[in-house]
Amino acid sequence: QNSFQVARAVYASQGIAGFWRGILPPLAGSAFYRGILFSAYSATFAAARGTPLEKPIPGTLGLRPAVLLGAFNASLARAAIETPLELIKVRRQTGQSWMTGQGISGLLSVQQVAELYKGSGATFARTIAMLSSFFVIVDYSARLIPDIVNTPLVGPFFKGGIATTFGWAMAWPFETVKSRVQADTTGEYKGQSTSQVVRRIVAKEGVVGLYRGIGPGASRSFVANGCSMIVFHYAQDWVEKHF
Repeated sequence: QNSFQVARAVYASQGIAGFWRGILPPLAGSAFYRGILFSAYSATFAAARGTPLEKPIPGTLGLRPAVLLGAFNASLARAAIETPLELIKVRRQTGQSWMTGQGISGLLSVQQVAELYKGSGATFARTIAMLSSFFVIVDYSARLIPDIVNTPLVGPFFKGGIATTFGWAMAWPFETVKSRVQADTTGEYKGQSTSQVVRRIVAKEGVVGLYRGIGPGASRSFVANGCSMIVFHYAQDWVEKHF
């Protein structure tokens, strides 16, 4: 089924509310993990000042190791926070329970924590592919096309919409693996590594199977991240001027 067929099926069975199923976990956590990832990147970059990590890599038009290390640390921080939120979202969207027990004691059990971090390997692989692409594009654009990047409206939208969407395109195969693993409550993917799940999907569905759902995902990324970066930029300017 294509995206429009799935949308019609969701609407027919669940109504308008079905399109917002699972929205609360990512909505509640996005502001937090976005702040954490940018802080981790900035801290790494600051720590690299005056070290060899700040020197450009030969033959890369000025790309510095600090950018890649910052992206790695930002990915680690984001994945640690985002993985359980993504699992809850995916389970809610597929009509499955994310809880392994009942009550407060059940939420704090080892089994529950392990369940919430199911798919963490794929989430980290997805996040590092996405954020590495994003930060590398932003770094290149800031040095090579500063007039565009520093334009008040176009610059933030370029970073949020175009750079982030390109990052999602690079990371989408791992996003597919993450969603498959997190939605699995039958044990189909139990004990399998990210690379094993990738090979399994390719064997059954071809390479195209790794890019299922990229159309809606890229559309969401372009609009949502582009607009959110503009809002972030203006909010940051306002805080700097008034505080």
